[in-house]
Amino acid sequence: METKTKEQKKLEILLVEDNEDDAYFINSVLDKRKYNVTLLSNGKKAFDYIMNPTATFHVILLDYYLPAMDGMTILKKTNELGKDFAFIFLTVDDSSHTAVEAMKAGAMDFLPKTIQHFKGLPARIDRVYALHQVRLEKKRLEEELKKSLKEKDLLLREIHHRIKNNLSIIHSLLQFQTQYA
Repeated sequence: METKTKEQKKLEILLVEDNEDDAYFINSVLDKRKYNVTLLSNGKKAFDYIMNPTATFHVILLDYYLPAMDGMTILKKTNELGKDFAFIFLTVDDSSHTAVEAMKAGAMDFLPKTIQHFKGLPARIDRVYALHQVRLEKKRLEEELKKSLKEKDLLLREIHHRIKNNLSIIHSLLQFQTQYA
């Protein structure tokens, strides 16, 4: 008996990288059967693309040093606007200070630009994508819970109001009965 496996949907990757050699190498380590890569080399254009509600991407690979707007500015601006994206921060500066700054600004992972790290990129992309999906689901469930709690509070207020009114009527009837009994 044959079992059909569900064909995995290709992940849309936005690669924001101005160095042609790095962009080429990153593209070469990403399996074309698993990933569709869109390349942008200018920070301002990348930010505009990211903010476009019709743009589709699952993970953003974002370089630190970019013309027109650097990667850190893009991260901070999207975070300030309340946008939730799966960013992997790329940089030649592999200092812990830069990594911490990127993570605080909204990156989900940090990758120094070395051949060694680029070879592990597909696994990191898959992990970040999965984590991001969990984070989005958690946010959706939290919003659903808040809505349910508000509905519960409204229902309890309505029940309280009706019980109070009915008890008031019963109390009035009992007082009336005791006065005229």
